Amino acid sequence: MVKKLVKIISGVTVLAIALAIIFFNRYSIYDWERLHNYHAPQNIALLADQTTMTSKAREIFYATYPQIQGKTEFNSNCQVKEQTIVLGCYTSGSIFLFNVDTPELNGVEQVTAAHEMLHAAYARLSSSEKKRIDVLLEEAFKKINNPELNQTMASYQKTEPAEQDNELHSILATEHENLGTDLETYYRQYFANRAQVVAYANQYKEVFINIKNQVANDDAQLAIQKTKIVNLENSLNTQYTNLQAEKDTLQAGPRTLSVSSFNTEVSNYNNLVDQYNAQVATLQAYITAYNALVTQRNALAVQQQGLANSLNSNAPTATPS
Repeated sequence: MVKKLVKIISGVTVLAIALAIIFFNRYSIYDWERLHNYHAPQNIALLADQTTMTSKAREIFYATYPQIQGKTEFNSNCQVKEQTIVLGCYTSGSIFLFNVDTPELNGVEQVTAAHEMLHAAYARLSSSEKKRIDVLLEEAFKKINNPELNQTMASYQKTEPAEQDNELHSILATEHENLGTDLETYYRQYFANRAQVVAYANQYKEVFINIKNQVANDDAQLAIQKTKIVNLENSLNTQYTNLQAEKDTLQAGPRTLSVSSFNTEVSNYNNLVDQYNAQVATLQAYITAYNALVTQRNALAVQQQGLANSLNSNAPTATPS
């Protein structure tokens, strides 16, 4: 009985060890099975190349069977609770990327691919490594103290409070430089040149920043032009009233003035009329310039909205009439 009991205990122990080994290596086994006979599509492999993913990162990325999808498919697969614009998601072991084919926004898909791959990588971290990285992420977040980043993380805090470190793990790596020696060393296992990914992020963000700044500059110029137009209109109204009074005086002039004095007054009146007409022409030029600037400003606003819609899978699709 003792020998049988020892054998049973030994068997249970071996089974427990085997199960533990399988558990701790479950992602390695899962990835190996997923990658067996898998060949990344050209567009997916290109994203891995462009973001300088290492062999380890590619294995993680490819094991998710990443797909670039249009609005309908993407919205069907990426039903997430985020309040921010969703360009990709890592869900149920798969990565889905929203197809952004607007040339001005080159870099969006690259950054999103790297971002989502890092979510998959974060899921594969051991508990101890995750705790270590979380501390580094929180420290870097506080040092960066970027208003846009703070707002993004506040949004995640509302919708997915338990996922803040997971999101930081992806956002900091793909959008921010100089994360500190420890984090930079950590991210080297995923990117041969992380700066290239950040450059992609800055590239498409700069498009929006430039348009926003130009719209703000146009608005400031429009305010100045509007003031000039209003002031000149008020001045012309006053001049017109004075000219009408002067005209009435001249009409009575022949009865009260000498011919010489009357001719002098007429000459002065005609000079004032010429000045008035010149200022009317100036006003018309001001209004023409103002309207042209309004057209330019509105075109930029339309472009800005169009680009924003390109990043919004829920934006309505325009159809030809």
